[in-house]
Amino acid sequence: MKNILFISKYLSTKSNGFESRLSLLIKYFKKNNYKVSAITSSNTLKKNFFTEDYVCKKIDKVDYYFLKDKKNYSLYSFQRILSWIDFEIRVFNFNYKLIKFKPDIIYVSSLSLLTILNGIFLKKKFNAKLVFEMRDLW
Repeated sequence: MKNILFISKYLSTKSNGFESRLSLLIKYFKKNNYKVSAITSSNTLKKNFFTEDYVCKKIDKVDYYFLKDKKNYSLYSFQRILSWIDFEIRVFNFNYKLIKFKPDIIYVSSLSLLTILNGIFLKKKFNAKLVFEMRDLW
């Protein structure tokens, strides 16, 4: 197994402001000769001004697919929950042919429990292993 697809709405890289634990994990796998791609939200970009459904940026030799997301919502609002649902719909409808490999592992990490649904779907679609990281439930 050498191909991993990471999916997380809140995956941030050093070039986008701060390096999250998940981006460090991606760097580790890349350094150890894994093929890695990631899908995340456009809200993790410093400049979130695009009209396309997604933007692909190569960061540290990894393809990051930034899915268009709603912006300007409070962390404590119903809009944030709607943004989770919107992100999951966009992940479900994403054109996975854009990714340059068939993933052996689907790694999903999210504050929203909805992400596991896409993880299960993609696990079956690609006949891959699934890693689900549940974070920040309190």
